[in-house]
Amino acid sequence: MFLPLVRSLTAVGLALGVSLFAGMTDTSAVAPNPQAVSAKNDVGQRVAEANNAFAFDLYAVLAADPDQKGKNLFFSPFSIEAALAMTAAGASGEALSELQKGLHLPQDEGMTDAGFGFLFDKINAPNLPPEKRGYQLSTANALFAQKGVDWSKAYIDRVAGKYGSGILDADFIRDFEKERQRINTWVEKETNDKIKQLLAPGVLSVETRMVLVNAIYFKGDWATAFDKQATLNAPFTRTDGTRVNAKLMHRTGRYAFHEDAQVGYKAIELPYKGEQVGMIVVLPDQVNGLPALEKKLTVEKFSALAKTLAQKSAPMTGARTDVEVFLPKFKAETSYLLQKPLETLGMRAMFSSGKRPLQRLTSSPNELFVSAVVHKGFVDVNEEGTEAAAATAVIVGVTSVAPPKPVFKADHPFLFAIVHKPTNTILFLGRVEDPTAK
Repeated sequence: MFLPLVRSLTAVGLALGVSLFAGMTDTSAVAPNPQAVSAKNDVGQRVAEANNAFAFDLYAVLAADPDQKGKNLFFSPFSIEAALAMTAAGASGEALSELQKGLHLPQDEGMTDAGFGFLFDKINAPNLPPEKRGYQLSTANALFAQKGVDWSKAYIDRVAGKYGSGILDADFIRDFEKERQRINTWVEKETNDKIKQLLAPGVLSVETRMVLVNAIYFKGDWATAFDKQATLNAPFTRTDGTRVNAKLMHRTGRYAFHEDAQVGYKAIELPYKGEQVGMIVVLPDQVNGLPALEKKLTVEKFSALAKTLAQKSAPMTGARTDVEVFLPKFKAETSYLLQKPLETLGMRAMFSSGKRPLQRLTSSPNELFVSAVVHKGFVDVNEEGTEAAAATAVIVGVTSVAPPKPVFKADHPFLFAIVHKPTNTILFLGRVEDPTAK
């Protein structure tokens, strides 16, 4: 851990539901200013909404990629959004405008910084003892920067103050391969060894000048575990109609449950211990219905769904339903080069050396541009709970009646998300096309 250069967050849970922002907890003897608390909530909510909108934009682009047809998808929009927000802090002109629009961030950069600062602090839950959190959640940022470059003090101070990151001297010019291994080792440590080799050979070069990295890790047990003895072998029908034998976990319990006959899906929130984090699973009614559902389920509709589930799962006022749940065990490891998807979303200028997009990174004019954006994800869902991790690197270089119980049987492709409920932030988003695929 490179404290204070890296902020490590350990929180109470990763929840995929939506709830209202809670007020900031104050540990001093002085009561917090209600107006100040409200303002922090507002900017935090604004950035959380931006993250969620970007999540569904990127999901749509990845899902439409012919190379991803029939494959599991999994990524951390929060990891990518945070890494690119740090990039935007060093961008100017067209590149800055495109990043703000593509990431749905406010034009007021002070609001963006404050919003990320709020989200990091809320996810960290510093006033909650680790033994009471019920899960592990951490995210860390770091800048590996070529020594000898006149990096802007204003930029370094900004990302250190609001993103918990700082500058770590590197020497890509003399030994970029050694620095690649160093960055990969840092990522492995921050993701509990789940994300390995984030940067493949050939990604860095003597022209690399900075690598901005975000890593996120989550491990949580279900609030009520599935009994391993109840897991059964059963067919899972893929979108193309072919079948595989999957291990379906099975239990009956009280869950926040919702059906939408018009759009054609069932949804359930599976909470993790601590009830601060949950997994929302959205299952199309039709066996081959996931492609149509992906087109219909906008961020607005998902937010409304998540809010409905959060209301139903509320401890005192909720209305949970007895549901018989079948959910496949699955594990997925994914890797994406994001330049083309990000360009599809309108973020092009940062990749163009001719536009000199990153003028605020240094104290003097420069020829820096983004040469690559790399992202990897890992998720493992089993009877005990879920383990998930992701990492993103932005590489900067120079030129170059009693009614029956509802049955939620996920025996065909579905969409899922893991959200931090107090901030309504989607941390991970994906789909399962084949639970047996690795």
